[in-house]
Amino acid sequence: MIDDIHCMIDDIPCMIDDIYYMIDDIHCMVYAIYYMIDEIHCMINDNHCTIYDSPCRIDDNKCTKDDKQCTIEDIHCMIDNIHCMIDDIRCMIDDIYCMIDDIHCIIDDIHCRINDINCMIDDIHCMIDDIYCIIDDIHCMIDDIHCMMDNVHCTLDDIHCMKDNVHCMIDDIPCMIDDIYYMIDEIHCMINDNHSSIYDSHCRIDDNKYINNYIQCMIDAIHCRIDDKKCTKDDNQCTIEDIHCMIDNIHCMIDDIHCTIDDINCMIDDIHFIIDDIHCM
Repeated sequence: MIDDIHCMIDDIPCMIDDIYYMIDDIHCMVYAIYYMIDEIHCMINDNHCTIYDSPCRIDDNKCTKDDKQCTIEDIHCMIDNIHCMIDDIRCMIDDIYCMIDDIHCIIDDIHCRINDINCMIDDIHCMIDDIYCIIDDIHCMIDDIHCMMDNVHCTLDDIHCMKDNVHCMIDDIPCMIDDIYYMIDEIHCMINDNHSSIYDSHCRIDDNKYINNYIQCMIDAIHCRIDDKKCTKDDNQCTIEDIHCMIDNIHCMIDDIHCTIDDINCMIDDIHFIIDDIHCM
């Protein structure tokens, strides 16, 4: 389109030169018409002089009459030629007006094409702005992916910590069971000691009370350990459920990452389409 505009602009000086050439031709034709009118006047004057010539030229009157007739015919021919030249001048003037109209049309076409180019440039700027917006969206999505990956890593770390805690709790269970058996053995020993000391002297009544209190404390400790075992089992169950929930969350995050990557690929395709449109324009 820009090359067409340059060609049109290059054609305008040539057309203006043609107009000047035609104007020069009109001037030449006008000078020729003036020259022919002068010739006609001269012929008419010569004819009048011939008519009023001296009587001694009576013999020549016949020839002069013929010459007069020829001169009149020549004048008519010249007048016809003048009319033809005037018609030619009018045609040339019409051609000049047509060429001037053509120049105006070319100038209007140039303005229209320039406006089209400006519109296309505006469209290109809009497309470039769209590309920048898409690139910004891609950067935001990439940041979201990094955040999701960080969250996945954090969740995996939490899962590993929970697994370690579960393993620690599971490892603690045999120790707790051993403590319970040990306490039961201690209770049996104390009961046996208590039976053997029933028949002891009254001075050991305070010791029996102490031993009974100690046995009660041991029984309470056993109940506490049994409760701790139940709590540990419940905690293990809750921890396992939390781990399953975290694993589900990780799968959801991974699905979100895949979706985001698909969106990025779609946006990249949009960018390629826009760039192709710009190249086409």
